[in-house]
Amino acid sequence: MLRVEIKANQLFSTLKLKCENCVYWGTEKCAYHHKADLLKPSDEACDEGLLVFNIDRDVVIVRGETKLITPIKSISSTKTKNLIMERFLLEPDEVEELIIYIKQKNAERIRSKREKRKAIKKKIDPEVDKKALEILKSPKILDLFIEDSNRWLVMDESTRKLELLTFISALGDYPLNLALLGEYSTGKSKTVITIAKYFEDEDVWLLGGMSPKSLIHQKGEYDEERDAYIVDLRFKVLIFLDEPQTETLLMLKPLLSRDKYETTYKFVHKEKMQTVTTILKGWPVTIFCGVKSKYTKELASRWFTASPESSIKKIREVVRRKFDMAKQPEKYEENDLFKAFKRAFEILKEGAPYKVVIPYADILAKHFKATKPEDMRYCELFISLIKASTILHAYQREKDEKERLIASIDDFETAYEVFEEFERETVWGLGRNVLEFYEALRAADEVIGGDRRLYTYEELLEKFFEIFGRPISRSALREEYVKPLEAVGLIDITPHPDDRRMRLIAVKPAPHRRLIDADGFRREYEGLDLDEI
Repeated sequence: MLRVEIKANQLFSTLKLKCENCVYWGTEKCAYHHKADLLKPSDEACDEGLLVFNIDRDVVIVRGETKLITPIKSISSTKTKNLIMERFLLEPDEVEELIIYIKQKNAERIRSKREKRKAIKKKIDPEVDKKALEILKSPKILDLFIEDSNRWLVMDESTRKLELLTFISALGDYPLNLALLGEYSTGKSKTVITIAKYFEDEDVWLLGGMSPKSLIHQKGEYDEERDAYIVDLRFKVLIFLDEPQTETLLMLKPLLSRDKYETTYKFVHKEKMQTVTTILKGWPVTIFCGVKSKYTKELASRWFTASPESSIKKIREVVRRKFDMAKQPEKYEENDLFKAFKRAFEILKEGAPYKVVIPYADILAKHFKATKPEDMRYCELFISLIKASTILHAYQREKDEKERLIASIDDFETAYEVFEEFERETVWGLGRNVLEFYEALRAADEVIGGDRRLYTYEELLEKFFEIFGRPISRSALREEYVKPLEAVGLIDITPHPDDRRMRLIAVKPAPHRRLIDADGFRREYEGLDLDEI
């Protein structure tokens, strides 16, 4: 509150309050109502008026030299009402009129801010608009997107397709979540930030490893009627560039599961020493970028897990591209095709939220080989992937009598191509680098006859260097590879029989299974008449 008072005093020295700030303007209580035809709203206010203006989320009430600063959220409290009566010598009914006036003005201010944000949008070039519609009507829209983003990104085509479909899913009824896991400097944040540029800034929130309270403070908007801060997450994409704090992840957990459309949280505001209510509204897309495959099965089953490539071929091409960018930066500027894609996604958003029906879902259900409880979540991920493809191709899909988009068999093929690529990482909740390390250890076991060989940490360090061609510290090996593999049951750690201070690591076999029998589904689908679907 002290900060607000200082700001208010600074404004008083420069700000000239006008008649339009006065509660009595245009009423018989105005000291100059008999001269109303000579006055304008922009005229300087008199000392007899009761003036109101806002500073952030606080309201300032002024009469002459007397002023009161109070949070808008507490304007209706008994304490505030008594304070207004005492300080400005008002009757109870006058206080009620003042509060109604303040609420109306605050609602107008919020509406005005929203309208200004909408009006700021750039004028649309008719040629860009025409090209955007051509893109939306192209069956090769995903391939066109990969081709355009190739100017900034190297390889990782499947990852980019998954990321784009994840972004697009924000416009539907079941937005996807995605964890990008892998080694340092492999391009986890690079790919997702590049794709984010194709979407409106207001819909993409680039976040660090922030706490829940900072998320609320930065993005919450106070709703007077509900006496709560509303964080509107509809059509939003939350990108955590650093691994989010556990507390933040737990706060987002109901959103990741789509348990409730609105989730309420309460916490104590340390400065104001009062309980603050926050409501998270809607289901966003959530994307995490991280190095460690540390998430439990309970959390990891709520999202797709993917990893960018880290091959020598990619590294060398990225380096070559960086030098080329330094030599010819104009080649990498945003061109007309980029603007057309950005406009295409704006047009898609105008039709949101989309409802999608999958006419062949009953056939697909028979070919989804669920055997574990978490497979139910992977089923939801796959369904949402089909819906995201349908929304991306909305201008090419038919609608039913309820105006719902109807998924085509092409949407299954698009979704399955992406799902198949990342099924292994998603089911285990592990980055590709961790699984590659595991598989190399398993292959070594098979060479010696399939016996469960016991590794010491020193042997694992040597094996790591053999696989990846670089050294790793013992602690990094333990935290980033051994512990994640143990957590999902792919290795066992036991004490050394001769030295209890040492640990021995045994690699366990992992049953290979595919969740979707795509060939069986295709055969049954193709054997049916379209009227049967």
